[in-house]
Amino acid sequence: MRMDEHNKPNKPKKKRTFFQKKRGGVVLTPEQVKEIKAERKKLRAELRKNGEKSRKEFELTASSLGLYFDGNKMGAMLKWFLVNNGLKVLALLMALLLLIMWGFSAIADLKGHFTINLSDELFEEGFSLSEDISFKIPTSRLFGTPAINVPCISIVDIPKNINEFTGTHNASHFGYTFYLRNEGKTEADYQWELSFTSKSELSKAVWVMLFVDGDMTIYAQADKDGKPATLPERGNDTVGYLEPPLRELAADKTQYEIITQHNTMTYWRVVSKPFISDTVVAGGEFRDVQPKTIHKYTVVLWIEGDDPDCTDELIGTSLGLELSIAMIDEKGEGE
Repeated sequence: MRMDEHNKPNKPKKKRTFFQKKRGGVVLTPEQVKEIKAERKKLRAELRKNGEKSRKEFELTASSLGLYFDGNKMGAMLKWFLVNNGLKVLALLMALLLLIMWGFSAIADLKGHFTINLSDELFEEGFSLSEDISFKIPTSRLFGTPAINVPCISIVDIPKNINEFTGTHNASHFGYTFYLRNEGKTEADYQWELSFTSKSELSKAVWVMLFVDGDMTIYAQADKDGKPATLPERGNDTVGYLEPPLRELAADKTQYEIITQHNTMTYWRVVSKPFISDTVVAGGEFRDVQPKTIHKYTVVLWIEGDDPDCTDELIGTSLGLELSIAMIDEKGEGE
């Protein structure tokens, strides 16, 4: 239904401005604008410190962390063109096409990163992600900075406090910690899946350590016989770990088995859980997640030097990883 122009009641005109700062369509307070600008400045400095100087990469990272402003000025100008300058519609369409093309290139540039994606359904239900437990900047998407030129290391080189950091904490390994919170008003079920973004020879020698609410599980690609990979390899009982690495944090203590005991010395073997497939590392679910509940995740990847697939052929290869989180519907399937 459309009202005739001559019959419209006289209402005071609202003052409009092109320069109000908004995020997600919500007008921000001066304090929020100042805070976001400060966080953007810190992010730019961190990326430059890590050798990333691309403006496109910065904006993509900032957007995924919620450190952005709506294009108010540009959006208002485009709307004005559409309403008052119909002849410029073609130019607008061309601009939109360029924007879409830029979006596709940005997505392609994410290959090699670790991304955490929250499904639209779960986000609408009230769930959000954050790099810190305060959820100062909640979002539906996060990603960690890639670990570059990492060497082959041993599982014993993984710090014992690896689950006590936040955000990206790379060293001679890749590490990332984040939080998921139910901000909705009702309980909900969700499932998660950790997978590689593409097939890579590097996955044969990469070992994965996943913490979920402090409980740790170790994953690796199965050996050539389809059996769980171990450190040291089965059949070699002449060596072992005197101190089973991070065993006190293991969700399943059977991932550590005794090789032999000699006098007061006990030698241990680490038994991994096989990847679900060539591209899927692991998966799990949570049922009846109550409002305000927070789950903590830490993902660690390293190239295991004692893995027989750790060879010079892997030099120069790369690997991308993602963790997808989605709601479980009534049939028990992900959205």
